[in-house]
Amino acid sequence: GGYMTLKEGFMLTFFTFAIAGLITTAFGIILYNFIDPEYPKQLAEKITEATQQMMERFGASQTDIDKAMERQGDMSEKFTMGGQIRGYLTGLIVYAIYTVILSAIFKRSKPPFEQPAQ
Repeated sequence: GGYMTLKEGFMLTFFTFAIAGLITTAFGIILYNFIDPEYPKQLAEKITEATQQMMERFGASQTDIDKAMERQGDMSEKFTMGGQIRGYLTGLIVYAIYTVILSAIFKRSKPPFEQPAQ
């Protein structure tokens, strides 16, 4: 096998994640703002309903459910162009942490006294 420093592994993996995230974000912006502008509202309603039903199944009181719904805020905000960009930027931080871990696991240093193949 080949050799890869922590820096090389980080750069390769981070840029792969960053580009994939950028493509996903661009698709989300196009979908939610141009193709189907009503979809974020429908999706936000479904998420809110599912959250409420799950909390009821776990036996949460109505007061706790109301507090959670209030904290959750307007879910459709996450699907706006600004929300998508904020999500991407937050994702970059997560990608960086994940990439450092992966790079540390897969790095392989060149032996210091390796003889070149003849």
